[in-house]
Amino acid sequence: MTKILVVDDSRLHRVMAAAVLREGGYETAEAEDGLEALAKIASENPDLIVLDRVMPRMDGTEVCRRLKDDAFTQHIPVLMLTSLDTTSDKVEGLKLGADAYLTKPFHPEELLATVEALLRRGGQFQPLTGLPAAPLIRKHIERRIAEKEKMAVCYLDIDHFKPYNDHYGVAKGDEVILFLAQIIRQAIEEQGGEFFVGHIGGDDFIAVTAPQEVDALCRSVIERFDAGIADYYSAEDRERGCIEAGDRQGVMRHWPLMTLSAAVATNERREFLSYAQVGEILAAMKAYAKSQPGSTYVKDRRAD
Repeated sequence: MTKILVVDDSRLHRVMAAAVLREGGYETAEAEDGLEALAKIASENPDLIVLDRVMPRMDGTEVCRRLKDDAFTQHIPVLMLTSLDTTSDKVEGLKLGADAYLTKPFHPEELLATVEALLRRGGQFQPLTGLPAAPLIRKHIERRIAEKEKMAVCYLDIDHFKPYNDHYGVAKGDEVILFLAQIIRQAIEEQGGEFFVGHIGGDDFIAVTAPQEVDALCRSVIERFDAGIADYYSAEDRERGCIEAGDRQGVMRHWPLMTLSAAVATNERREFLSYAQVGEILAAMKAYAKSQPGSTYVKDRRAD
């Protein structure tokens, strides 16, 4: 069931909004200020946030800013619900990343209609990880190409994932995908800097950052992946160092434990002219990375 977090320091307004949403068929959680909201977002993983703007300890604008600055929470729609109803207040809230703005007192039907409209946009994000999907990845890269920004685009792909998924099942495969998303996040948080992270689908991820940041990111993610991936295998398979599973023809084979390949394209020495060109470079780099033993990353250094 879709879960909505209602954040308001007024218990009356919080309870009223939550009641309307539950009557509309949604599951709700509540927080009374911004700090509690951030904790609830981490623990409850809401699909949408109804956020009061003026609150003690941390106001709604700061909560919204933090969510939209984080690659792993920027996908969550934020509906600002507040008594501040001037045009300048609304514009400021939207500039900070709020996806919609309603004023108090709200009409129940308007609240539900706005929530439904925001949730319909969810197709732009991967449901498993919550990260931007292919359309938003393309939009981000094309914007940076148009603005002639220097960037490095990193394609991360798990080796031998399909045999693992077939052998252990989709649920365990999803755990591995979430593990990769988690360690990308950990590496980014530790490193700092500006990053865009997207999830193409399956076990394929994209990270876009400054050229000087990408080597450290790849090394950190690969190190974390190699340190933790064995935990997703049975003791027997870990001891053996492989799994026994059928190939596409149904022939039983020994498949190595999963590793990680990262392919990097940058416009340090060449100009990116199109999204398709970036894709072609990454495809070539990915093929080469996968031909190497173990986890590795390769970087295109050609000037044309």
